[in-house]
Amino acid sequence: MSNSERSIQILPHDRQIKTTSGMSLLESLMQKSIFLRSDCGGKGKCGKCRVHKATGQGGYEIIESCTYTITEDISIKIPESSMQSSHIMSKAPVHFPRGFKDQFSNVEIPDSHGFAVDLGTTTIAIYLCNMAKGEVVSSLAVKNPQAIYGDDVMSRIGVIGQEPENLEKLQNLVVKSIEWGITELLSSFGDGKNAVSRMVVVGNPSMIHILAGVDPESIGISPYEPVFYDAKHFSSNQLGFGIKDISIQTLPQVSGFIGGDILAAALAVEFEEQPDGTLLIDLGTNGELLLKNKEQLFATSCATGPAFEGAS
Repeated sequence: MSNSERSIQILPHDRQIKTTSGMSLLESLMQKSIFLRSDCGGKGKCGKCRVHKATGQGGYEIIESCTYTITEDISIKIPESSMQSSHIMSKAPVHFPRGFKDQFSNVEIPDSHGFAVDLGTTTIAIYLCNMAKGEVVSSLAVKNPQAIYGDDVMSRIGVIGQEPENLEKLQNLVVKSIEWGITELLSSFGDGKNAVSRMVVVGNPSMIHILAGVDPESIGISPYEPVFYDAKHFSSNQLGFGIKDISIQTLPQVSGFIGGDILAAALAVEFEEQPDGTLLIDLGTNGELLLKNKEQLFATSCATGPAFEGAS
C-alpha cells in the first residue's frame, strides 16, 4: 500500500475498500458506489451522513462522513438511515400529451426497454421506459452527489478549473449515481432486465459536458459557449459504467445554458404546434424557458437555485 493509499473496513460484513489520504469519507464511499444521504450537499449541516467509527477500544464514535478527512485506515458501521436507499425521492406521475401517446396507439412491436435520465444539477431522475408502448415502467430520483463540489454549475466549473483531475472525479460521481439508480430499478424488473439496450440522457450543457468527460470551462466565461452543440453517442463502458454495455445518447445543446432537457420537453409536447404565446418552463437549479411567438421560438435561462428541487 502506498503512503497515500488508505483502507476503509465496512462492518459487520468486513468489506474492504481503498481510498486516498486527504479525501473525505463521504466521497471515498461514493467512489465505490456506496451512497450516503447528503441532503446539505456535504456541508456538514444536516447530519444525515453520520456513521459509526471504531475507536480501537471496542467502542464507536459518531462522525459525519462529509467532514471527516481520511488520514489513516479506519473501520466503520453505516446505519441504514444514512444510506441513500432510505431517501430515494419519488417522482410525480408522468402524464404524456395526447399527441405523444398517439404515436404508439396503433403500433404492434415487441416490448423493448430503455432508460431516460434527467441529469439535473441538484437531482438526478431516472426512468425505466417501455419504448415500444411509450410508457414509464418505474422511476426514482436521487440527489446529485456532485453537490459536494458546489450547488450550481458555475461552482463545479470553477472546481474543475482549479484542478483538472476534478473533471474525472465529478464524472465518476454522476456515473456511479446513475448506475446505482439503474440497479435499483432493475432489481424489481425480473427477467426483463436483459432487454434494456438504450439510455437517453438530458440535462443542462455543463452536466452533459461533465458526463461526457469534456471540460465545461468555456461555458463559465464570456461568451459562454459549450465545447459541443451536437447530439452525442457513447457506449456505457466508454463513460465508466460497470453495468451491461448499452448505448447512451444525449440530445443537442442549444447554448451554454440551454440544453437538451428543455429540447426534449419541447419535442414531447409538440411545441411547434402550440399556439402563439405558449411558454414552456423547465424548472430546476438551472431554469430554462422557451416561448413561442409568431412562428418563432425564444429561449433563455436563469439561475433558479435548488429550492424548487427540495434542497437548501
